[in-house]
Amino acid sequence: MVDMEMLGIVIAVSTGGAGFVLAVLTWLSFRGAPFGDALVVLILFMGAFTVYHASLAVWGEVPTYVLAVESLTFALVAVFMGLMVRIHYRYLRVPKTEATAE
Repeated sequence: MVDMEMLGIVIAVSTGGAGFVLAVLTWLSFRGAPFGDALVVLILFMGAFTVYHASLAVWGEVPTYVLAVESLTFALVAVFMGLMVRIHYRYLRVPKTEATAE
């Protein structure tokens, strides 16, 4: 395995671990909100990605179909996060009230 690939794997594992910890901390903050419920799925994704990238150091060569599944999974996570942000902002929106003249 090339040194740059190993460096990329180390960075991915450390970033994934930090993302996992931050997702758990965010979930603790938003536990009662609908966005907080969806963060449980994000926590599972972050844990799975960290294990996957750590296993790349052991496996070495990865078949093409594994890379395709990885790309699809990353795209689904991006769509999922976009939907969750949209839902969260919808619940945060305060109804507009008309200004009353005094």
